Amino acid sequence: MKTLLSLILLSLCTNSAFANSAKHILFLSFDYGDANNVNILINHMPANHQYKVIAIGKAYDLFDNNLFNDNSFNNNLTHSGQCLSKKQNNQLIANRNQLLSQSSLHCLFNTMKQADFTPDAIVSGMSSAALAQIINAYKNDTYHASRNSDQNDNSHKQASIIAYYDNLDPYPAPPHFVKTNAHNPQVRYPEHYTTPFLHQLDYHALTALFIPNQRIKASFIHYFNPNKLTQDIHKAIHIVGSPALMLWQPPHHLIDDHASTDKQGKKNKQTANIPNANQVTKSPFTTTCPTEQQMLKRLNINPAKKRLIFAGDTSQSYQSAFIQFVKAMTQMPQYQALVTYHPKTQGRIEQEAIGNNNAQHNIKLVDPHLISTYCLATLSPVFIVHQSSMGTAALSVPKNVIFITKNYTNDAIEHHLADKAYQIDDIKKAIINAFNKKPNSHNFYTYFGMPKHAIEAFYLALESQIKNTFVEQN
Repeated sequence: MKTLLSLILLSLCTNSAFANSAKHILFLSFDYGDANNVNILINHMPANHQYKVIAIGKAYDLFDNNLFNDNSFNNNLTHSGQCLSKKQNNQLIANRNQLLSQSSLHCLFNTMKQADFTPDAIVSGMSSAALAQIINAYKNDTYHASRNSDQNDNSHKQASIIAYYDNLDPYPAPPHFVKTNAHNPQVRYPEHYTTPFLHQLDYHALTALFIPNQRIKASFIHYFNPNKLTQDIHKAIHIVGSPALMLWQPPHHLIDDHASTDKQGKKNKQTANIPNANQVTKSPFTTTCPTEQQMLKRLNINPAKKRLIFAGDTSQSYQSAFIQFVKAMTQMPQYQALVTYHPKTQGRIEQEAIGNNNAQHNIKLVDPHLISTYCLATLSPVFIVHQSSMGTAALSVPKNVIFITKNYTNDAIEHHLADKAYQIDDIKKAIINAFNKKPNSHNFYTYFGMPKHAIEAFYLALESQIKNTFVEQN
């Protein structure tokens, strides 16, 4: 009886200590996809949470409070200046398999010590081997720091380590698997963008795996390496939605820097009221996009033409697909295409294709730093991509979506939620049909089995993981 009472009291004390303590979250980001989700999450973080960000690769310049680029801590270190130079970071961008130097890694963990930050949870993207390298270093006790020296030493306390898969497409089979489908039974998967991360990641490194929707869960159970997890994969997987889908909703668009300040250079009042807004990004979140009239004037667009939006990507087959789209547009002068390119390409592929096909009259290339793709999408009911996951995401608004692709397929295409075309005549027909129908009225979130309130779902799952880890260690 005394033993049972002791256990009950211990449980109550443990739960009380967990509930009253602040939660410290460390986010690891490499790509635009995970950076968008991190931005949303830290802008809507619960009051008792604190965070730090380690951003490398494409996300390196997207966070003002990036520990890898924070001279306020590094000035007192033997490694003067930044822990990661622009040259070193460019090498990470060029090759997802590229690792951090040991000096950069050592500098990073010293910075974390000086910040006096001990994470309760580490939430990482899955798009670079260097992110896995940071996780491995933490797991292998490279990092020692206690949050408060006057409390019990928690320097060896292990955080919950969570990998977040932000893609809406299923997790693919490894290259040696062959996908069978009705369209082409011999389609082989190329190396996936998550492959370098998983190859570098130690066994039993991950406490949990967060994924956006129920429809892709089976693909993880079949193809994800369960040895990377500390528990059974069925228990490790949590459906948390996609916080970045907020960017598609009109009240929450990410817009250009110029529109975020008034004529006196003061911050937009709405932005100033967002939690942690002064710490987050160099491209601030606001609650409104420019109006349609403002965007049309800025882009010098004829308002009488039917407008469609094309969002570029960086895949190997993108260039040939975009050329097909441009050729189709030259035969459709009554339409105006607004093309937003992937920031990594700086629009070189698009400029060349448009110039070579004399398509300047009805194709406008839009700098995504001037007007974001999310804001641009409000100008048309039709959204076109090659193989970008933005195509599936645009269905949530909803939009009529067309994938310009030959062999690629996904759930949206196979279940006729989005159209697919590649030949010029087929592209023309798909565009005409898209303007002649209302966007699909299906319930996007119900179909994909995705929490509509992703921020709440994410933090509930996160707190559950932290609590489980806390209880196990006590």
